[in-house]
Amino acid sequence: MFPAIRSPVSLLELMSLTSGIRIAIVSMSLACLPFGCSAARIPIEPERAKALLETVLTAWQKGGSCEELRSRTPAIHVADEQWLGGAILSDFSILPGESFGTGMRFPVTLTGKSLSRSSVFYLVSTHPVLSVTLAD
Repeated sequence: MFPAIRSPVSLLELMSLTSGIRIAIVSMSLACLPFGCSAARIPIEPERAKALLETVLTAWQKGGSCEELRSRTPAIHVADEQWLGGAILSDFSILPGESFGTGMRFPVTLTGKSLSRSSVFYLVSTHPVLSVTLAD
């Protein structure tokens, strides 16, 4: 048989080796934190957001109410003080939007009666709920 080969390892060398391993493990763990601990990002759906905004503005144009949209399944939540204030929408034009946070931001030109503003921006979200908000 082969004789066991022993290398003289001092206690100090052994401690620095285990210390180095600990440092490596902690470093690798810290390096993985940004990738493994955050929630999955929901992809923005520009076409779905635009279709949602068209649905909301068409309902307003046809004389519908925010409450009718909220009673749908799935519910559409609308926050537009012009609509809630009784303004009448006769036409609208949605311009190309841009991603904004977890949703989309669309510039819109409104035509109608009793509108306080005709060039506005709407914030549209499709997750976790369907919402359309008139931006300030």
